[in-house]
Amino acid sequence: SEIVGLNEAFQDLLSRLDRSYRDLGEAHQALARSESRLSRAIAASSDGIWEWSYRTGQTYFSPRWYEMLGYRDQELPMTFETWKELCHPDDFAEASRRIQEVVLSNGTKSYHAEFRMRARDGQWKWILGRGDVIERDSEGKPLLLSGTHTDTTERRLAEERLRQSEEKFFQLFRLSPDAIVLLNVDSGRLVDVNDSFVTISGYSRGEALGRKLTELGLYRNPAEREEIYSRLNRDGVLRDFEFEALRKDGSVALCAMTCQTLDIDGAPHLLAVLRDITQMKKLQDVMIQSEKMRSVGGMAAGIAHEINNPLGIILQAAHNLLQRTRPDFPKNIEAARDIGLDMELMVRYMRVRKLD
Repeated sequence: SEIVGLNEAFQDLLSRLDRSYRDLGEAHQALARSESRLSRAIAASSDGIWEWSYRTGQTYFSPRWYEMLGYRDQELPMTFETWKELCHPDDFAEASRRIQEVVLSNGTKSYHAEFRMRARDGQWKWILGRGDVIERDSEGKPLLLSGTHTDTTERRLAEERLRQSEEKFFQLFRLSPDAIVLLNVDSGRLVDVNDSFVTISGYSRGEALGRKLTELGLYRNPAEREEIYSRLNRDGVLRDFEFEALRKDGSVALCAMTCQTLDIDGAPHLLAVLRDITQMKKLQDVMIQSEKMRSVGGMAAGIAHEINNPLGIILQAAHNLLQRTRPDFPKNIEAARDIGLDMELMVRYMRVRKLD
């Protein structure tokens, strides 16, 4: 009976060992499948993977990590010094400080930093580094750090282009000789105004922002405001609409407005450009008046010319008569003597009869 009992116990042990081996085999297969999925995910990822042994300084860089910088796989040594040498000198100190914060945080922080790295062609690429301490010893000291590097160069370039575009727009907005206003259509309140609006209206920027144009009394004739919005609703844009604007001091400025609606952050806004044409209109009036006077002058010159033609003939004839009745002119004296005429008596006669 003891032998039978031992045999049964042995068979039970063998059965349990068999199950254990099968379970272990299944676990190995599951691990292999998991590692395979992870490998495929890493290969397909656009991020570079890194691991860093904090004690030894040895690192692991994935093939994508090298590829991202233009290097062949494992072309550079897998060490902390490799990353340090590739990191831009101006960015290394800040990136290192953030790593140390994670190391000393005892698991309360994750590593997150953006820095430049030198690619194989000598260009600098912007890299977003993320990671964490994934293994510590019994005393909480870091053993292994792991994370990713993401190429953010295109995003940074796009952000820089956007920043430059916004800077140009801001300079154009602020320095424009025309007044520019931006107001929320729903509330009718001013969101922004430039310096020229301050000059034209007389209101400071602080006085204008958050208020309506009607509150500022900008429209001398309220019907013109209704006309502006009517045309906007009909055409979507308004060009060179002339209206009289009231300044803060009560004086009137003749303005030409061009405006249209646009969406900003999902809300309709009105962007309007106002040009003070008061002086231009005065100059136009002066030019029109000058043109009228020039026309009148031309007409007068023509009339004077027509009058001067016969008048010249008359003056010439009168001059000849005057010359030929002079008593001291030799030819007159000779002609009078030939016909027995007393020139002195003739001159006295002409004076008496007002012929002279």
